[in-house]
Amino acid sequence: SGADTTQLQARRWCERALRAGDVIVQEAHSARLISEHEIAATRRSSAFRNASADIQSRVLAQRTFPSVELPKAGAERITNALAVPGRAPREIEVFARAAELNGVFYDPRLFAAADYVMTSGAVRDRFEAEPRRYPAQCGLYRLLDATAEVVAWFRPRGATEGPEIIVYRIGSRYRAAIEALGPLDPLWWSASVPNGYRGLASRALAPQAALSARGVSAISGAAQSGTAWDAAAAHTGAGDSTLTRRIAMTSSIAAPESAAADTSVGSAPARVRRKGTPAWVTSLTPLYDDRVRDFAAHMGATHNAAGRPYAAARFALATLAMHPGDEAACLIYSRCAREIGDYERARIAIERTLAAHAPGTGPPADPALRLEYALVLEALGVREAAHAELESLAAISNPRHEVAIEARRLLAVEP
Repeated sequence: SGADTTQLQARRWCERALRAGDVIVQEAHSARLISEHEIAATRRSSAFRNASADIQSRVLAQRTFPSVELPKAGAERITNALAVPGRAPREIEVFARAAELNGVFYDPRLFAAADYVMTSGAVRDRFEAEPRRYPAQCGLYRLLDATAEVVAWFRPRGATEGPEIIVYRIGSRYRAAIEALGPLDPLWWSASVPNGYRGLASRALAPQAALSARGVSAISGAAQSGTAWDAAAAHTGAGDSTLTRRIAMTSSIAAPESAAADTSVGSAPARVRRKGTPAWVTSLTPLYDDRVRDFAAHMGATHNAAGRPYAAARFALATLAMHPGDEAACLIYSRCAREIGDYERARIAIERTLAAHAPGTGPPADPALRLEYALVLEALGVREAAHAELESLAAISNPRHEVAIEARRLLAVEP
């Protein structure tokens, strides 16, 4: 129709107001922003590989933003096929409506390291019309209204169409208000799962084990109960000092491990809080993969790129708890730990992920993860092992492989 829209106005505001490194999290039907994470996913797609050079260049030339969009949820019922050994999988209802799961993405702690949050009336109006059904969503809106600064407001009027869009700046008042909630648990997404499913799945899976060995076994007391991490996280994106960030990460970042102690990878130097992921949570791996995993990856990558390692590490832990072999999550986690000098935690995480890719166990490990491992070993002074890893990578059959090139460069500058 040629009419202006609130969504276009919101995008123009972002183009003017967002500085390099500002992180914005938005509801669906807000500004139409393209993130680097989305471009990276597009580059991996077959459609992009098969596109003409002109189309590829136009895709890559688009302006990107450090933005993450909250997952949308419809009215469909969400079920899970509960697999019990010796029995046929049983389809069990988890949520009567998908929008009830959507509440997990409105945990106020998810936004603590962001700079801006953008809400859209296309989503917000529906939730606010039923506050009892959607308490998490409405609770976040009230918190934003009470503690965050409204920096832009776009309303449909006259020739301007579209939903009402509000942009909030996350500041010290917001972060102070959520301190009492404690740190974000690696299994934060499971908090909204109804007790009905938890109880039924726990009883059905009880004969296997009370706890699954696929999850997090050593989460630091600091990362679970809050200490320096939380004090630093309250200042993320607000000019916090390097020293404060280093103290927070060193005392709090935690490496996920298997439930059984493995002397080949060591044990996390932290107080054990959980020896595994509850079986009912592990049973929801398909739900996590379908509804949560991409969001966690997007948040982790965005915060990592913005220089917020402790926030990025928490999102990486969410996926490592469910998928110890996830190389992308492990890379983010290790780089975050390495950034603040916590090389031992990085080593533990990498060795656990590499174990999931051992011969006869899974597909070969990503060379990028093995290169990261070499860097960690070198930092720890395990130079012979680091050298052997680099030599193996330098011998990759494709001499133009970027990891092989970097490995040869590192070998050339070894003392």
